[in-house]
Amino acid sequence: MDRIQTNLTLFSPGIIICDSPLAVFAANRYKKDHTINIIYDITEWYPSKIHLQHKKGVQRILKFFVLLTFNLLAGIRSDSFIFGEYYKSIEYRKLFFWKRYCKLPYYPDTDYIQYYPFKEINSEINLLYTGKINPDKGIDAVIGAIKTSALKCPEMQFRLKIIGNFPKMEDQLHFDILTSDLKENININILKPLPFLEFCKTIGDTHLFFDLRNIDVENTHCLPIKLFYYLACGRPVIYSNLKSYPKGSKGFRFWVSVRPGRL
Repeated sequence: MDRIQTNLTLFSPGIIICDSPLAVFAANRYKKDHTINIIYDITEWYPSKIHLQHKKGVQRILKFFVLLTFNLLAGIRSDSFIFGEYYKSIEYRKLFFWKRYCKLPYYPDTDYIQYYPFKEINSEINLLYTGKINPDKGIDAVIGAIKTSALKCPEMQFRLKIIGNFPKMEDQLHFDILTSDLKENININILKPLPFLEFCKTIGDTHLFFDLRNIDVENTHCLPIKLFYYLACGRPVIYSNLKSYPKGSKGFRFWVSVRPGRL
């Protein structure tokens, strides 16, 4: 927090946009001696399952309520909100109904996307999976779909590019077992997580994107931001039937920045 306050003093902002409770608390401390507005940009669940993954039983429950309290305090100390998704806005709109907010949809700029003219799928298809390489994010479903397709179409080459990492050693062992019986017409190339601009340039040559994460309480109410970068490439996406997709598009009208003639 001290480092945040030092930077705030250096820049002397009139408006501070925060992405987490910690940033809100630091901005609130700075606000005591300055006239500013604090905007809480809600982009993630807080607390989310990633914050609780190393806790079990009573410790998990206690940590959940502690982090939830921090989040509520951050809401109290914020002057207004930015919402990018419908479901993530509900609790704030109901608890802090008197505070102003704006809806700011995810809006990928196609200046960052390297465009590749679409090539007909004849004897080879390029597929892409990005994110954590584990069952929760859908790697089992992706590999299973490719195995089934490769079996039905033995004359076609299936090239899967994975950009991500294994959260745990068990996940890598699971993946090795999962891919131990691949057909000869399946090729998998794993790349480590890439810097944003390099990531955008790397995904454009894909024919088909996958996002087949497991459906649980958190996953089904979250919109993967990468989905909008997939759409900006002008390619089809196969994704899990999550509540966030139809409700999000209906409630907030998500747009994708597209230039005429590029898609």
